[in-house]
Amino acid sequence: MTKASSRLMATGALVVTAVAGVGALTLADRPAGSHRPTGANETRGVIVDELGQAVSGARVQTREGEAVTTNRSGAFVVHLDNPTLVTATAPDHKSRVQAIAPRTAPRIELTGQASRTISIRFGGDVMMGRRFYERVDGRPAQLTDPHNVQQHSAILSSVAPLLADGDLSVVNLETPLVDEPYYNPNRPRPKAFHPTKDLAFASGPATAKALKAAGVDAVSLGNNHSFDVLGPGLASTIKALDAAGVKHFGAGTNDAEAWKPAIVQAAGRRVALLACTTVDGSDHAIPYVAAAKRAGAALCTPAALKKAVTDARKQASYVAVMMHGGVEYQRDQTPESQSIFKVATEAGAQVVIGGHPHVVGGLTQSGGSVTAESMGNLTFDQSLWSTYPGYLLRVDLRDGAALRSTVDPLVMEHYRPVPSVGGVAQSASRLAAGSVAGPARLADNGAQVNASPPPPAMVKEQRLGERQIQAMAPGWWYSGTSAPVNAVRAGTDLLNGTGSFEQQGTDPGVPPGGLWTLGNYARLSNESRCDDGEIKGDLGLELLRSPLSKDDVVASPLNRQQVRPGQSLSLVADVRHAAKGARLELRWYRGAEGSSLRTTSETIPQVDKSAAGCRRVTINATVPSDARAVQVFLRLEPPKGGQETRRLAVDNVRLAQWAPEGISGRQYDMVRTTAAATGRFVRDLPGARASAETPVLEAPEPQ
Repeated sequence: MTKASSRLMATGALVVTAVAGVGALTLADRPAGSHRPTGANETRGVIVDELGQAVSGARVQTREGEAVTTNRSGAFVVHLDNPTLVTATAPDHKSRVQAIAPRTAPRIELTGQASRTISIRFGGDVMMGRRFYERVDGRPAQLTDPHNVQQHSAILSSVAPLLADGDLSVVNLETPLVDEPYYNPNRPRPKAFHPTKDLAFASGPATAKALKAAGVDAVSLGNNHSFDVLGPGLASTIKALDAAGVKHFGAGTNDAEAWKPAIVQAAGRRVALLACTTVDGSDHAIPYVAAAKRAGAALCTPAALKKAVTDARKQASYVAVMMHGGVEYQRDQTPESQSIFKVATEAGAQVVIGGHPHVVGGLTQSGGSVTAESMGNLTFDQSLWSTYPGYLLRVDLRDGAALRSTVDPLVMEHYRPVPSVGGVAQSASRLAAGSVAGPARLADNGAQVNASPPPPAMVKEQRLGERQIQAMAPGWWYSGTSAPVNAVRAGTDLLNGTGSFEQQGTDPGVPPGGLWTLGNYARLSNESRCDDGEIKGDLGLELLRSPLSKDDVVASPLNRQQVRPGQSLSLVADVRHAAKGARLELRWYRGAEGSSLRTTSETIPQVDKSAAGCRRVTINATVPSDARAVQVFLRLEPPKGGQETRRLAVDNVRLAQWAPEGISGRQYDMVRTTAAATGRFVRDLPGARASAETPVLEAPEPQ
């Protein structure tokens, strides 16, 4: 039994405030005694190997307890009410945990030749300090005791099955572990912390045991925060990790120790883990990086990294490098970081993982080496909207090379990572597959890159109407148009698909609309959706004002979206019902904090589409020269006398940021036309039901 298999056996809100004045598959055989949830939706999928060949006799088990076996075509059927994680296993294949959603056609790929293959999971940036110990948005603090393992493990509970899904699991621990990690940010910083850094924080020792319990085997300390509590903090961190049985690398009492690789035995093979940072703190009296007689993280220089990788290759079958650098909140890595990535791969590292930006970056592969420029956060206390999507990377390696790498999208729900599906998952996947050039492709609920040539893509020519805005179906991307050349523009939904208000995470404890908050005067309802089907779980947003109401009710995403002056935006909402006094708004800001500069507003025409369909309302805008952030608001005024009850019911709220003319690619999920045109759309990987009739776009714009 592999380590991954034994692990798998062991793991078995919309802001609403009152504002004054303002192709059919064959059914799989179901084993006797399997559990079928009552009233659940039927979900048909297929299991294939890395070559696309059907895997018959594979076992698929849901978290809810249903277990089925694939038929000769690799097909299976499970019954789901909500998104969930499933575990797929088959003889001589590496097992796989994957998030799937009801009523989709999931495709699960199992890597064959298990005895010759090693699977490694990589996660993004991890910290459990600072705001984890504070009340946020009226919620109690998630942590109260830095030594309470149960509290810390709860933060990772949703993602633990994915972390355990591999022979080895590695993350970037971007925090020291100390007995007293929290201090009041409004008071003088304790003397134990770095005296001059802008941001210095720590997490509790229980973080180490929580990571181990979730399936993490090793952590990188090669970053700009591992030295936030100076030498004693680094020593405390190493002590906590050693006590928990978690390997560590990338920092030490001197530079030789910081560059020493962690050699880990996994699936019968030796893996060397290295880490370093280019963010060195050289502008401070106390740098963050190690020297001959100074503790700290390994300083990432081309010469030092090349030597470390070359030496590590003599000790192990595989070498993985975690490099910390670049610019925070910028998904495109700097030339310096990209040159460091290249040094690592040319020296022989099979895996190179970037960190520090805290947002999703690109995934690519060259030869037998895969590079993930940034996976975003695994768990962190940041509240910037762009930091909410993230992903876990799984790399399957064989014969000294990266064979296949896959993205499992995550979304941060109040700092906690939750495996995601739907629009949120597509957002992270598109950024991973489309942010850099290379062989990365979109999958049904993720992205992937293979060493072998990909299967033939499906290409469809689609006629697009004049002056329409449409979202692309999962897995499809726009690759251009022949004529008129500039009639179609590609765009990205800055709300990351959250404006569909569906359940898009696998944690049943997180309600739909989790990145918005829901107050007393709004609700998510099946009656407010713009899908005319009777499918359980389809939801829309409803705002209500009674004759007794005196204030506006306002709905908005949790945080502002980052923008740049001059960018072209479109706010769209599909409206099922709108009474008098309903409006859409874009409020502009200088940054993530501070009051608004001005508001762009559009009155929603009164409409009642309760019988069928919806009507689209759009605001087209250009980002003002003094704005760096924008926030979406839906507003409903009170009746102001009389017996009238007012209602606003909307669905599919999107904030599209349009690319320059002539730009296309996998990272975009929307298109806008200025004239009728024929667009060319591509589906990278064949889905379980992909055919000539597979929808490329959502239904035509509601009228």
